[in-house]
Amino acid sequence: MKYALKKVKDIIFADTVTDEHVCTLNDLTDIKLSNGADTVDATGSDGSILAQWDTKKTSEITASNGAIETGMLALQLGTEEQVVLNGTGVRYREKFTLKSGDTTVTLTHKPSGTEGSEIKFIYKADSNGNPDTSYAQAAEASATAFAYTPATKVITLPTDVFTGGETVIVDYYPTYSEYKQITDKSNEFGGTYKVIVRGWFTDLCSHKDIPLQLVCPSGKVSAKFDLEFGDKAAVQDITINNLSSACANDDKVFWDMFTYDDTKIVDA
Repeated sequence: MKYALKKVKDIIFADTVTDEHVCTLNDLTDIKLSNGADTVDATGSDGSILAQWDTKKTSEITASNGAIETGMLALQLGTEEQVVLNGTGVRYREKFTLKSGDTTVTLTHKPSGTEGSEIKFIYKADSNGNPDTSYAQAAEASATAFAYTPATKVITLPTDVFTGGETVIVDYYPTYSEYKQITDKSNEFGGTYKVIVRGWFTDLCSHKDIPLQLVCPSGKVSAKFDLEFGDKAAVQDITINNLSSACANDDKVFWDMFTYDDTKIVDA
């Protein structure tokens, strides 16, 4: 049979022991399967090659996903996406443009932290709207410090520092009832999973699409990737090194490729 490799549908990651689903990528922009090997030469006089054999056979899958899938990030980082309840790790910024005579501003949310040092600093904005001169929190407002009243969320500005038209910037950490968090730790790395690539061949004789599956029993997910922020939407790059089994009774399988017809499923 002759086929053209048409399109990839998705990549499924599953536990290598239980076969339980872990993650699915279904916004793939491209995928590449690469096999490699080192060739060893047996040479004779004058460097003539008498024989050759291959060693160190390798297999690798590389892919790009058009969306950033947090489940995939977790696999690459060797961690799990966590749901944090009542978390205070997110920095929140508010800006207030003052009117003439304003001596206070009122926050939208209540900052977390120890009373008396919840906010730590406020800033006078520069001409670009970014933080410039900073003022520390104190029990009472002064020429160099501001005060904060937790019960009302009111900040009393430093005395004789701000004028009408100027902007006050306040950075603080409110309490979120819930948020999701992924952590990249220096001592944790991408794991090993069963990898199933699903897509289609096109039969070059009948011109019909034939479903295919590429199944890798053991694929090591690389912890190396780049997420670029800029004038283009970021893609999620994935590298999977297919591993050979060390178990005595297992075949040394990098991958199996199946072409099939769903109408031939036997349900009886």
